[in-house]
Amino acid sequence: RIINRFLFVLTLGVIAATQLVHAASSKTVTLVYEPIHNPPQALGRGTAIDWSKPGLTLELLRLVGKQLGVDFQFKRVPWKRGLYLVKKNQVDGIFHASYKEKREKVGGYPKREGAVDPQRSIFFQSYVLYTLKSSTVDFDGTEVVGIDGDIGVMSGYSIAEKLEKMGLSIDPSPTQEMNFSRLSSGKIEAFATLENMADDFLSRNNDHFTSVRKVKTPLVHKPYYLLFSHQFIEHNPDLSEQIWDTIAALSHSVEFKEIISKY
Repeated sequence: RIINRFLFVLTLGVIAATQLVHAASSKTVTLVYEPIHNPPQALGRGTAIDWSKPGLTLELLRLVGKQLGVDFQFKRVPWKRGLYLVKKNQVDGIFHASYKEKREKVGGYPKREGAVDPQRSIFFQSYVLYTLKSSTVDFDGTEVVGIDGDIGVMSGYSIAEKLEKMGLSIDPSPTQEMNFSRLSSGKIEAFATLENMADDFLSRNNDHFTSVRKVKTPLVHKPYYLLFSHQFIEHNPDLSEQIWDTIAALSHSVEFKEIISKY
């Protein structure tokens, strides 16, 4: 009996020690993303997260965290606020960030041989133009044609820089609703934004924006990344690379494809 009790106590000690080691080895990583419905990548509106169906990016990162022993914590904040928090090292990272050279002052992207690595992005999506059905505005794959006025953009979104390089006049506004309202009232001539977010908004508000049409040819189709703060990368160089590598590996895994099928 004494031996059995000793073995029992020893077993409990081993289990407790194992749990302590696991807890000590786990790494908490705080990420932020927009409180905007961006199907299928990030679902829901506002600061709450519905973990029964949070969106594919969060599902993917949960798989990454499980494999690497990382405890991802998620917060939803406005985009420009999120970039500020990353730049000031108040959070560890933000998604979904497309590549902008000046955004490298905010944080770091996954790179290979000095160049941003699209293979380790989270996903790809398109920016498109929306205009009125009565408008002649179009995009021929190179230039926006038939436009004389301003193009609305979401404040802080990367498409603004591309349009300005094309010699076009932009007029930022912080929400989809404000931009589509300005388009409908003629205050802007077109609205350049992310296709899946805008299509979702219009599907929910089709009675109010019946005069709006989408230009078929995308302005750009590009990758979106998990952007880490410079402090996080400096303190966790190996982990940063492991997370980006695991995003790439698991995004093509059977397990993640099964999750995608549920969306």
